Amino acid sequence: MDGPRTARRDELAAIVSLVNRVFCGDGGRKLPMERSFPRLFSEANLDNLYVMFDGRRLASFLATDLQDYVACGCRLPLACLGAVCTETDYRGQGLSSALLETAYAQLRAKGRLMTIISGSRGLYYRTGAAPGVFAMCQWTADAATLRAAEDASLRLEPLDRGNLGDLAALNAREPMRFDWTEDWLRTVPLALCSGEMGRGWIVRRGGEAVAAACLGATAYGEQPMSLSDWFGDRRAVVASLSRMLDAAGTAQVSCRLVLQDAAMMEALRGAGIEPERKTPWAWPIKVLDFDGLIAALGPHLRRTLADQAGAITATADGVRVRAGGCDFTSPDEAAAVQMLLAMPDSYGPALADCPEPVQALMARAFPIPMRHYGLNYI
Repeated sequence: MDGPRTARRDELAAIVSLVNRVFCGDGGRKLPMERSFPRLFSEANLDNLYVMFDGRRLASFLATDLQDYVACGCRLPLACLGAVCTETDYRGQGLSSALLETAYAQLRAKGRLMTIISGSRGLYYRTGAAPGVFAMCQWTADAATLRAAEDASLRLEPLDRGNLGDLAALNAREPMRFDWTEDWLRTVPLALCSGEMGRGWIVRRGGEAVAAACLGATAYGEQPMSLSDWFGDRRAVVASLSRMLDAAGTAQVSCRLVLQDAAMMEALRGAGIEPERKTPWAWPIKVLDFDGLIAALGPHLRRTLADQAGAITATADGVRVRAGGCDFTSPDEAAAVQMLLAMPDSYGPALADCPEPVQALMARAFPIPMRHYGLNYI
């Protein structure tokens, strides 16, 4: 078996063929994988695609994409990981596990602190990932409801090559954001301009770009369309959404959002839409470097905890917290992920003995607010 290793240029066609057979078969995704994820399956990303070949045949595959995430005023180098698949007659041989361990090692070497994983296979949890349980809401609205909140002074401008700079500037001002690279801007937003991944608009008040939003065709073809990402003035997004639906030829829109996006919650309620709190939603998270993650969050910890910032430290595979006379160390990697990325009321059984003073201290600085992935996820 050749691999695990990174992919070569002449292997990209075999990769696309395998992922489309696995993920776009009967009942699967409606849009081919290379069109859904143009950045991921590009020559520019070959160093982040991992393969195992049996002779000339691709046996197993795993994809990663490097992103910098900004939250709490801190830059967190991370990776998205997904599209993990193995040819039917090679399954059960541990190929995906080998790819995953290789990918983790390479991501650590590249300075990535954690990875967000697309999927919920036991494979990820057996190798130290845990559900990062985020507080989410979901809402659905029809054009008639949204039309009542419409602001006619706002002007919609379809996203195109000429206004990508406005989109990038709006994203750069988001307090929770994936920090787009020039290479990323050359692939994903351009695909959005062409209608491959959905449709996007800049929202202008006068001549100023005050907001942007993207409607995405849902992955599996069902209705309604999704509001897949939004930027800038949330009220302007909601007040122009009915016209976006008209332009897209659809009568309804649905959306997931994290509770930390308080401005969007307020804008929706102002339009008579009450988002419904959902059971905490889990993206598997693998922290690759706890020490590096706590260090990267240092400015945030010092702002929120002041002289208690040093009470939260990293261990080899988790975190240690000292508060109120208690000294608590996360029992395993999964519990540590929960402490950093979940609300205390969503802690799992492994944290049943986490002392109240520790929970109270953690609640002052955590969870790390995660933007809904929108355009950025595998």
